[in-house]
Amino acid sequence: MAFALKESGKNAEAKKIIELNRKKMNDHPDPMLSVRLAILDGNYDEATSSFLKADDPRFARALFDDPLFIKIKDRPEIKAYLEKIDARNKQMIDAIMKRKIVIN
Repeated sequence: MAFALKESGKNAEAKKIIELNRKKMNDHPDPMLSVRLAILDGNYDEATSSFLKADDPRFARALFDDPLFIKIKDRPEIKAYLEKIDARNKQMIDAIMKRKIVIN
């Protein structure tokens, strides 16, 4: 909601929603909420840092599925992180292939 408000020029209303969500972060920890709020504030360095601190490959999907994350997905630090995840995935696939696991 804050994203839509901000994109439509309603910055004051967006700011109120952002602040309400910041207060909720203490009660309901969500690693991606701090990233989203930093993006909405225009603090892309903080957003990138929070994203990398979460260090959970499951969240990488948000870079492609969540339109808000367009603001940070092309940053060099994020690209390096995605390359690291890709390398890990390839290592796992190679290990599985070497074992020649057969499912009957």
